[in-house]
Amino acid sequence: MPERTLLPTRTIYGYVRVSTAGQNPERQVHSIHEYVREHYGEEVYKSLTLGGSDFVTVDKISGTTAATDRDGLASILDRIQPHDVLIT
Repeated sequence: MPERTLLPTRTIYGYVRVSTAGQNPERQVHSIHEYVREHYGEEVYKSLTLGGSDFVTVDKISGTTAATDRDGLASILDRIQPHDVLIT
């Protein structure tokens, strides 16, 4: 049974950053997917992945790069609304 609820008009964003193109972000992406399944339930998870889309954004950029210069994070920050959820 999910322990968290998501308002019907809200969404969940996932964000992962790795430092180099040689690093594989898949483990972090998988962890976010599993967290959503466990804490929000399969129905919410399925709604986030309809049509094969992914709600997790990956940046391959140094951690010393300003958040405003991280294209993936900046994209999320441009769209996120009050009561949306950001999982990193």
